[in-house]
Amino acid sequence: MSPEQWHHALEAFQQPLNSDAGMVQYVIYDRPKDAPEHYVVRRWEVLRNGSLRDCEAFGYKRLEDARKIIPSWATCVNRMPGDDPAILEVWI
Repeated sequence: MSPEQWHHALEAFQQPLNSDAGMVQYVIYDRPKDAPEHYVVRRWEVLRNGSLRDCEAFGYKRLEDARKIIPSWATCVNRMPGDDPAILEVWI
């Protein structure tokens, strides 16, 4: 991916809502099974019908770098009981 393509993907990742989404959340995972050597930030959209859509994901070697792509308007909330143990933080 070229630097320009990466920048465009990151800008889209940080947009608050797509037209059919009711809410966006960003989840930081600590070495999930599908990326065992990275911290992964996934953008999830909660659709108006209540279903979830996994939109994009970015992987980083350091937690600090993963946190840098969370939009400045997002707020960190507590994990929910029963969340996947790999989930470190949830931002809405």
